[in-house]
Amino acid sequence: MKKMFFSVFLMATLPMMAQERLPIRLTQDLTETPSTIIVYGNHDVTVVCDTVNYIAVNTMDLVSTLLESGSLTVKDQIKTDRYQVVVEADYPIRDGIEVHTSSPSLALNAFSYSRITLVSDISDTIRLQKLMLKAGEHGMVAVEMPVVSDKVNIDAGGYGIVRYLDIASPEVEHFHTSEGRIEQVGVDPDGAYRFALDEQLHAAFAGWSFFISGWSGNPFGGLTGTMRDYDMSVTAYGGIDIRFGYNFFRTRHWDIGAGLATHSEEFSISNRLMGTTVDAVTGITHLGPVDEPSYYTSNPAHSGQKRVWSSFMSAAYIQMPIRVEWHRRMDYKGLRLGAELRPGISLHSSDEARIANQCTWTEGDEADQGRIDYFYDTIGALYNRFRLDLRLEVGWGHASLFVQSALTPLFRSAKKDDQPYLDEKIYPMMIGVSINY
Repeated sequence: MKKMFFSVFLMATLPMMAQERLPIRLTQDLTETPSTIIVYGNHDVTVVCDTVNYIAVNTMDLVSTLLESGSLTVKDQIKTDRYQVVVEADYPIRDGIEVHTSSPSLALNAFSYSRITLVSDISDTIRLQKLMLKAGEHGMVAVEMPVVSDKVNIDAGGYGIVRYLDIASPEVEHFHTSEGRIEQVGVDPDGAYRFALDEQLHAAFAGWSFFISGWSGNPFGGLTGTMRDYDMSVTAYGGIDIRFGYNFFRTRHWDIGAGLATHSEEFSISNRLMGTTVDAVTGITHLGPVDEPSYYTSNPAHSGQKRVWSSFMSAAYIQMPIRVEWHRRMDYKGLRLGAELRPGISLHSSDEARIANQCTWTEGDEADQGRIDYFYDTIGALYNRFRLDLRLEVGWGHASLFVQSALTPLFRSAKKDDQPYLDEKIYPMMIGVSINY
């Protein structure tokens, strides 16, 4: 009699219940231990570190709808493929999705405005062998409990956010791209905090530069210094610089690093025939304008001819830039201010470093034939083998403007070991553009 009454009651009330929204919890056991969870499309998923492996969905829905679907994997919109669980963008239930897993390694990926929250049901601290957190396309990954893990990888890009309470690990890697943010709960993101030292993000620095060059009698004295008997010219094709190095100390706004650089620079003196002369009394060398060789002045064949002279000189160095940089951001966006102290050595040998003098014939038969003569004056014995530069740089994004000057003279300017030296100090200077990576 009781069974009959219950059957009649169920048949009478089921159509009514099917039209009501009731709290429902659906579960689906997993045959494999999920370690990778990927979520799309504005879903809110909780990943629970547990001793069992299953998916649960907590929702308010029509009983009739659930009876028709009969499964959590509605139209395969939650995909379970061995160790991977994927919540597709068109899965109709947005909130209350749980993935319980006993895996010691987790990779959580939130995309397309979705959110993943990591918690534990078995301990106050989540203990893992490896944890990877990735947020992109405005997605968010939140870790609301302390984590202890052998290795942690955090990746935020495409306006994604990774937010954690506390992470203890001997190996932590951070990656920022496209306005991604990595934040620690309760800590001002603009201040110094535990994981401000990014071990991977732009730890290396590199760049190449091109510049105009000149010299003067003082460090940072300009490109067109007035020397004893000539004026220096600006060399538009001044040279090129290549550098690379590693930032061994990093904070949110400061980098300190060291590396290697090589640069070559050109100097020109227009409308002058330059050379070296030695004072017979003091033995001191002077670099400045000299007279034309007798080949041109005493040769009758050149009578009535006119010529214009220009002189060129080059220098090349290997340097070790010791770099300090302040930056508003850590991803080469926004304002950057840098300074480099650059000790280095000359690459010139005594017999290869020369002043190149160019004679262009402007009047007479030789000019009609487009004649240009060259001859050279060796100056390698005068070069100061050691050089120390200071470079100041202001940049926005990957590009920057810089000014660099030698703090030591280009040529020896004091007697040492009976080697030749100049009677005045010459300090090269460069102004240019640098592209940084």
